[in-house]
Amino acid sequence: MNQVAKAHGISFVAAGRAVNQLVERKILTEPKRRRNRVFHAAEVLVRLERG
Repeated sequence: MNQVAKAHGISFVAAGRAVNQLVERKILTEPKRRRNRVFHAAEVLVRLERG
């Protein structure tokens, strides 16, 4: 969340809320581990590959 917050100039809490909303909407996939998490947007990547 720190990287998201820093990249967008928002607080850690706001970044967490935004990411949680994207996970709830199935846009991002949440990893199983809780520390140093990397979220994936598989459908976005598939669409980008298709062009």
